[in-house]
Parts: sequence; structure tokens; C-alpha cells
Amino acid sequence: MSCSKDEVTSTPKDETTSNSKEELTPEITFPTGTTNYFISGINFDNRPNTKTISFTSNVPWSASVDDTRDGSTWCTVNPAKGEAGESTFKISVKENTTYENRNAVIRLKYGNSTKNIFVNQKQLDALTLTSNRFEIPVGGGSATVEVKSNIKYQVKIDEDCKGWIHQIRTPTTRGLSASSLTFKIDPSSEYDKREGHIEIVSDNMKEVITIYQAGEGILTLTQKEFNLSSSEQDIAIEVSSNFKYSVTFPQVDWITENNSKTRAVSTHTINLHIKNNPSYSNRNATLRIYDKNSNLYEDVIINQSQLNALHLSKKEYSFDENGGTFKVDVNSNIDYKVNIGDSWVAEEMKPFTRALVVNTHMFRVEEMTGKTARETKITFWDENTGMTDEIIVKQKNTFFFKNSDLDLTAGETTQLTLINESGIKANWKSSDNTIVTVDNYGTIKAIGKGTVTITASTTDGKHKCECHVTVKDITDFISVFFSGGVIMSNTGLIIYGSSLNWSLQNNSNSTVILKSLQLIDGQTGKAGNELSTNSTEVAAGETVGYSIRVGLAGIHIPVICKYKYEYKGKIYTTEAVYK
Repeated sequence: MSCSKDEVTSTPKDETTSNSKEELTPEITFPTGTTNYFISGINFDNRPNTKTISFTSNVPWSASVDDTRDGSTWCTVNPAKGEAGESTFKISVKENTTYENRNAVIRLKYGNSTKNIFVNQKQLDALTLTSNRFEIPVGGGSATVEVKSNIKYQVKIDEDCKGWIHQIRTPTTRGLSASSLTFKIDPSSEYDKREGHIEIVSDNMKEVITIYQAGEGILTLTQKEFNLSSSEQDIAIEVSSNFKYSVTFPQVDWITENNSKTRAVSTHTINLHIKNNPSYSNRNATLRIYDKNSNLYEDVIINQSQLNALHLSKKEYSFDENGGTFKVDVNSNIDYKVNIGDSWVAEEMKPFTRALVVNTHMFRVEEMTGKTARETKITFWDENTGMTDEIIVKQKNTFFFKNSDLDLTAGETTQLTLINESGIKANWKSSDNTIVTVDNYGTIKAIGKGTVTITASTTDGKHKCECHVTVKDITDFISVFFSGGVIMSNTGLIIYGSSLNWSLQNNSNSTVILKSLQLIDGQTGKAGNELSTNSTEVAAGETVGYSIRVGLAGIHIPVICKYKYEYKGKIYTTEAVYK
């Protein structure tokens, strides 16, 4: 039961029985309505502060601070002792400049009793960034920022930027730790530079990341070169841009803008009228489409052939390893011939006439099995006029293994190198997973002895290649053989006193441990004593030899010597024979 100072009384001497005084029970109380700090403890924030503790003790008292875990003196008590009655002392803490909470214990002793007051001080909250500004090119990219924090925070992307800034990694925060935030920035199709903001927010703390992305003009044409016959005709240039472009027309009288077609058509279409070419010489001109505010431009080349011309619609064709077909339109009014430079290109269909001077030729390009790109020419020529024109056909393998044959040792892991220029993701498959396994990234692991085929193919099924893998075990690389000795024999029996020399050669790239040798009688099949080699290590490329003396009973030819050795924790045997 608690009592105030005024209620504490002493018992007078009992004059009739004894001169001793009844022992007083030590007691401490807090004023009515105040906090009992023995139960609640005291909590401070990270700033320096002082707390005054008022109480009543019926005996003298003392207060001390237990040693803190880190040995610092951030918490003190003053005064450290007092007499019975109403008392106070102050608990003071220094600023906590660390990023962790800390605590201490105040020991209050009164008489033969002790009570504890627990003191807790909060950490210093932190939220910092390693970088708050990123310059991203127009083609897009990523921005990674390291956040150092010991408090929870939120990531807020400006609403008007969420269409082109995306968070792709969300960290967790424990203590003062460094977490990486990564943001994906989409390519920009805007002409002007754009700016976005990302806020890292926690209570009253905030850091802002600014993303700057360059803009640029986009100007593309569906066709940059027109190869025309000598006849009068109209052409249309289709323009795609994100700005208002300007046009410089060539200073020639045979090209004019066709204003009669500008109505009801896209403002991104330039219509031109081309007069007929009555001469026997080719002519050409260049039209420039450009941005007034930058150096961005595209040139359109217009070639018009002379009379009796031989002109091809396109000058170059490219194929991948699968080959394919292509069409060549020949603008000509002469009797020309076709010459193909190599056999892997063949004409598939004879020309047919769509109009008076336009012939269409169809050609087929064969599949290629090699890795080296190849190129050939197809020449169109007229022996009467001497006119010629040619196209170039190119073929390149875009999907193949750098090594199509591979040897591995069981237990070995390696990465296959796939050259994939198709732009399509590849799938992987092993013909026998008990021999070799392969993962989704082309990493193969040799499991057991044998031969398998690893197949890579694009997800659209258009490209495929194979790698043949042969798996050997360590026995394929260990050679054992008879290497001479002193031999005395009688009718096929090698007699006592003879000695046989045996050798083991390690042709692998690893060390093996030779455990023992044992001779086996070629007639009875009986095995002799096993000769221990004390686990001799035989390094890669090393050869070791042993001599075994024949015992009293002798041994019959052929003599078998069984070698027992260890590789990667597994025991193997290989035999040599003396005949």
C-alpha cells in the first residue's frame, strides 16, 4: 500500500518489552495524478531534452544510469542521490545523431529496494537521394536512383507524366539502408523537350527527382527515291512528321507541284507532276523536305530514264537464312536479257507484261546453312544498245550458334552463344535431358555420357538452329597401359620374381585421385591383392607409373591391371592388359 510523506510514521519504543525500533519498509510514490514511470518508462525524440521526475521516498535514495550498449554517456541523472521526503531528479539526454533507436535504464535504489525506469530515445530520421536529376535521350531509357532512408516513404509520379514515366522496381526499407528505385522512360515522339517530376515523400520529408527528356523532330518518308520511266506521270510523296515542315522544290521545268490534287488529301502528302522525258539521257532532281528550326531534313531523289531505257524498280534485296522470293519490276521498252551471278538465286517465273514497258520478274533465294553472309548480282542487259542495269541480292544468317558442335565432360556447365539478329525471343530445347539440360537463357549442363541436339528457335517459328553436344565422362580421358618390366614365364605363367610395370596418363583438364591397382589372372579370373596408392593426386596431363612384383603362385597371361580412381567424389575404374 502507498502512502504520502505525511502518512509515514514511526513506531515508538515499547518501553515495557524492548529498546529496538520496528524496521521501516522502504517505499516510493509519485504525486497523485502523475505518471508512474516505473511502469510507463520515458520516451524522448532524437533532440536533446530533459525530464524532471518528482516522487516521495520514506528512506534515503540514489539513482544511477546502467551502462548503455554502445558505452556512450548520452543519458545522465542529476542529482544522483537524496534524503527521505519529497525529492526530484532530472534525466537528460543528448541529441541522437544516429539512425537507430537507443535506450538506457535508470536504477533507483531506496533502502534495500530497487526500481527501474526505462529511457528510450528515437533515431534520427533520414531520407536522401544519390541523384535528383536525370537527362534521358529521345529514344528513352531508364533512371536509377539510390534512396538512403530508415523510414517508410512513398513514390509519387506527376499525374501528367505517368504516361511516359513508369516505376519498374519497388524497394523495401529496413533501418538506414540504401534501396534502388528504377524508372523506365518511354521514347519521346514530341518535338520539344519534356520534363517530369517524381516525389519521394515521408511525413514532413520530401525529395524530388526531375526527369528531363530531349525532344526532336520526326521526319520519315515512305519513299525517298523514285525511279521513273520517260513517260509523263504523277507521283505522291507521303510525309510523316511531328512539326510543320517546309519544302524546297528543284529548279527544273519538268517537275511541278500538282495543285489540282491538294484538296481533300492529307497535308502530309506532296503531289508532283512529272513531264515526259523526250531525250536519250537520264535526268534527275532532288526535292528537300526540312525543319526550319533545326538541321533536320530528308531529300527525295527523282530519277527519270531516257527513251529506250532499261531501269529497275529497286537496286538491292536482303534476306535472312530462310531465303524467300522477291519481285523485280523492269521499266524498259527494249529486248533485254537476265544473268544471275550465283546458283543460290534462281528465276522462278518468266516476266509478264502489265503495261507496254513494265515487266515483272520473280526470283527465289535458297535457304543458307553457313554462317558467312553472301552476295550476288543479277544483271539486266541489252546486247544491241549496250544498256545494262543490275540489282544486288544479299543474304545473311541472322540466327545461328557460334559453335554448332561442342564436347563437354559430365558435370560441366557452359553457356551457348546464340547469334540472334532476328529481334525475336528464342526458345530452347534439349533432345535428351538425361544427357544435357538447357535453360531459357542457353545455359547447358552435362548430366551423363552421350550425344544430344540443343535446338534454339524463335517464338514465331521462323528461325531455328541446332548445336550438337557430346558428353564424355572422365574415363574417356584416362589412359592406362603396360609399360614393361622384368618378366619370366613358363607356358603362359609369369612366375614368381617377375615384375610388371603399369602406367596411368591423365589427359583431362582436371586432377584425379588414384586409389589403387589390382592384378587379375587371365586364366582363372582371380584378383590379386589390391595395391593402395595412398590416394595419389594425378594432375591434368600427368603420367604416373607403378611396378608390381608377381607373388609365389605366379599369374597367367593375359594379365589385367585394374585402376581405381576418384573424380569429383565418384569412383571410376579403367583396365590395362598385358598379353
